[in-house]
Amino acid sequence: MNQTITANARLLARRYSGGFSLVEMLLVVVFIALLLAAALAMYNSTRASNSASQLARDVVALQAGVNSLYAGQSDYTGLDNELLYNAQRIPTTLRYNNGTLSNDDGSTLTVAGDDDNYTVTITNVPKATCISVLSALNTGWTQVSVGGTAVKASASDFPVTVAEAETACSADTQEIVYTSGTVAEAGG
Repeated sequence: MNQTITANARLLARRYSGGFSLVEMLLVVVFIALLLAAALAMYNSTRASNSASQLARDVVALQAGVNSLYAGQSDYTGLDNELLYNAQRIPTTLRYNNGTLSNDDGSTLTVAGDDDNYTVTITNVPKATCISVLSALNTGWTQVSVGGTAVKASASDFPVTVAEAETACSADTQEIVYTSGTVAEAGG
């Protein structure tokens, strides 16, 4: 009887000493896939949030650069990306290439001036970034439009609410145009 128990114990030990079963391995693979999917979703969310924050900081830096460069001037004639680049008023987070400013996410920024106003046009802005930027940048601007439609038509209409930004940023990619006040308003 003792030999039978020993033989059965050896048989069971051999059967389970081979490692994990196929079902156990499949469960481990599924669990790892779920963890990776969750980590990727978190990464993408964080990246989008950081992208929107960086774009907002870049626009504020451009605004400050223009205002300091044109302080004491009577108009914004001649203002463009190249002038800002030559005057070293471009944020280091933006790339300058033959008159074009761009960020890491593929948005382009164009600064242009005329007699009384200047504009910062941001093209190829993803929807989530558009909503965040539009609701964050609310000082120093007299107008803002998205996709050619005015969101705010005068400085007294600001700020842009999150609900207004969500309505304005309805397409997958947007063009946002911020317009400044006059030189006297911007400088003073």
